[in-house]
This record gives sequence, C-alpha cells and structure tokens, in this order.
Amino acid sequence: MSKVKKIISVLFLFIFCFGYSENVLSQNESISLKPNPAKTFFRIELDSSLDAKDAKVAIFDIIANPIKNYTVKLTSSNVIEVNIESLSSGMYIVQIQSANFTTVRKRLIVDKN
Repeated sequence: MSKVKKIISVLFLFIFCFGYSENVLSQNESISLKPNPAKTFFRIELDSSLDAKDAKVAIFDIIANPIKNYTVKLTSSNVIEVNIESLSSGMYIVQIQSANFTTVRKRLIVDKN
C-alpha cells in the first residue's frame, strides 16, 4: 500500500471509529449491541421509541473494509440477531441505518477465545 493510501486509510479509520460518526443524539443510547464482546452472534436492540420498520446493517473491519451487509425488517421486538461465526477475533464497526433515524455506528469486539 502506498504511503498516501495508508495515511488516508488511517485518517478515515480515525474519523470512522472515533470522530463524529458515533452520533451524539439520544439514539446512540437507544441502540445497543449485546453481548459485546461476542463470540458467534450478537443482537442489535433498538428502543421502541425509534419506531423503525426496516434497517440496513453493515459490518466493517478496523480498516473500514466492508465485511457483511444486511437489510432487515424489524419485528415488534425491535431486535436483530446477527450471526458472526465467520468473523475472526478483533474489533469491528457495526453501522445501523433506517429511514426513521440517522446512521449510528457502534464498536463490536469479537472474541473467539
């Protein structure tokens, strides 16, 4: 990887993981990932006040490469279960989007040990 690409990747990663991307809105507390750290699956739990009907879920590795993408219809329980058996141990970013709320990004730790 060239030096410029490496710098851009690191900058993007910093902004993506630690910058403005994790929303300061109350929605951030209304969406949780459990369990975290996770081994084979995790659940995205959305507060019922978000009133979302469907959502797009994307998982990125630590250098912002897309790993998995899902489009899901939410049920009345507002819980999305995601299978991560194919992921290696490490840190990932989970991005959740819906028409009813802005994009929310959360960190997920996968620990296979």
